[in-house]
Amino acid sequence: MTDGMRIIGLEAENFKRLRAVSLRLDGANLILGGDNESGKSSVLDAIWVALGGPDVAKDLKITRPIRDGAEWAKVTLDLGGLVVTRNWTANDRQYLKVSTKDGADYKSPQAILDRLIGQVFDPYDFSRLKPAEQREMLLSIVDIGIDLEEWEKKRAEVYQERAILNRDVKRLQGTLATVPEFPDAPDEAVDSAAILEEMKAAQKVKAENDATRRELMSMQDRDRWSLCQLGEAEGHIADLKRQVDKWQSKKQSHEEEIRNNAGQLDATKSVVASLIDPDLSAFRTRLSEVESINARVRGKNDRATVSAELDSTEAASEQLTATLTAMDAEKVKAIKSAMFPVAGLSFDDGGVTFNGIPFGQCSSEERIRVGMAIAMAMSPGLRVIRIGEGSLLDAKNFALIQEIAAAGGFQLLVERVGDPGEIGVIIEDGEVKEVRECLTSNT
Repeated sequence: MTDGMRIIGLEAENFKRLRAVSLRLDGANLILGGDNESGKSSVLDAIWVALGGPDVAKDLKITRPIRDGAEWAKVTLDLGGLVVTRNWTANDRQYLKVSTKDGADYKSPQAILDRLIGQVFDPYDFSRLKPAEQREMLLSIVDIGIDLEEWEKKRAEVYQERAILNRDVKRLQGTLATVPEFPDAPDEAVDSAAILEEMKAAQKVKAENDATRRELMSMQDRDRWSLCQLGEAEGHIADLKRQVDKWQSKKQSHEEEIRNNAGQLDATKSVVASLIDPDLSAFRTRLSEVESINARVRGKNDRATVSAELDSTEAASEQLTATLTAMDAEKVKAIKSAMFPVAGLSFDDGGVTFNGIPFGQCSSEERIRVGMAIAMAMSPGLRVIRIGEGSLLDAKNFALIQEIAAAGGFQLLVERVGDPGEIGVIIEDGEVKEVRECLTSNT
């Protein structure tokens, strides 16, 4: 099968409004003129339905291809390397045959045609699409090297993940603002149990010191008692001669005891004089300050925890931002390196752009160039472009379309209401009324 086919000849009978039409184009442009409902659209529809079959008929909203009053319809297309014949019968059956010039039939004719015709597309239809539809159509014919749908899905996931992190950042910043700072707080909490243990040890020392003091007082009391007894004995010596020996003995005994106690008493006084009591009030002061200190330590630790979580969340958010930036750069690079149908054509999230301008803001000439470029890209096998509203084209734009088609090696099929001009075919009541001379050839 030869690539880049054009329509060489067309024969159509009883298709839609047509009675019998036979045209020899030899790959030249076809400009159809005539009144409304004369059969111009039926000629072009016959071409596309013959090639595309039921799917194209559905797209063109053709529910009944056979002309009213007829029982069958037939369209034959000569594409140069192929001859396509499609028949319809009254019982809603249709038959397709695709053969070579030599008469050899293809076993899978529709598959052959599907590879050939691409997609039927009027260049002006592109301007009528919504921006999102224009973008989708452009992406259907341009390979930018990445799966954009998967890319957008992944980017949306990363963006949502970053949005969650950014909400956490704001929450943590708010939390951190409510946590007071304690720059003078120690790093560790105070252990009140340890202080109590120290206090118990100090209290034990104090108790031991008090016991030593009590022992000294007891010894002093005994010494005073002995002195008192000595004075009483001396007072009674004179009167108690009978008891002199007895009291003399007691005197000697107590004197001996005093002498014995003197050294021990002095030693105990020395010990008592050297005693230093721990300052228990310091422990009580420390214990009273424990909760205040620990509250500041907890506050310091809480702030450090929130601050650390904030730093970690901000870092994760920044990493996701870097990921989004890299993904966007990858997309920009892919778009820049893609082969678009016409130089300057591209797209963004809003739709299609041309030379950096949104397509809807482009001039009529620019829109025509883009529409033609896309139409040609969508039909690389059958190099034919259909324009359904040729009457809307002024001379300048019509000349531009012909120029673009000729440069790309495409054949134009154009409908115009009324007189088609010096070049064209006039259709009337489903038949060819007049064939004007010189159909411009792009071959």
